[in-house]
Amino acid sequence: MPKDGAARRILPQVQVLLGLISVATGKYEEAATAFQHALKLAPSNAQALVELGRAYAKLQKAPEAEAAFKKAIALQPDYWLGYSRLARFYWLQSRHREAEAGVPKCARADP
Repeated sequence: MPKDGAARRILPQVQVLLGLISVATGKYEEAATAFQHALKLAPSNAQALVELGRAYAKLQKAPEAEAAFKKAIALQPDYWLGYSRLARFYWLQSRHREAEAGVPKCARADP
């Protein structure tokens, strides 16, 4: 049995996994809730923020999605997935110049 500290570190990842499963099955509200739980446990979890942004985008909550992606990037500027998801979000919003501007940032984060 893990010690209390170890259990707390595992729980946010379990919530992220539950959220990913919910996204994969099209349950975006459930996914957003799981990612929000992960962020309550670990507010600086960039993966949870990126995936929360993706869930918000699927729920047509563009301002919330963009804010989540940007916060993930601010928290972990070397995490390529944040830039990639933000660029894709911009592309799907027909904000092509902003999408194109994000591609080099993604490449620098993960050469």
